[in-house]
Amino acid sequence: MSAWLGRQRKADLIALANEAGFFQYDGLRQKEIAIALDDYLRSNATRLSRRPVFREYYERSRTPMKREPDTTAAAFVLEDEITPAIRGRGRPPKAREEDDFEYV
Repeated sequence: MSAWLGRQRKADLIALANEAGFFQYDGLRQKEIAIALDDYLRSNATRLSRRPVFREYYERSRTPMKREPDTTAAAFVLEDEITPAIRGRGRPPKAREEDDFEYV
């Protein structure tokens, strides 16, 4: 989804959708409208990119996007190498200390 659309208020998104000719937003929440409108604007870019109301959307969508993090095998960690604290199970239990006295 476009960050520009994500920052718009719901009323503004509905106005943009009406201007674009996208009317399938009934019952959708703000974020859902933004996602659906983004898909619609991308698929109809040749027709809508010339309209002044969408100029900012299309100018921002042409800027390079951030690259995704590298997910190569070098970044892969085996399950056996993960400690319980990393797995989200809290701290590992402390080792029990030996008593210094003898039982008679």
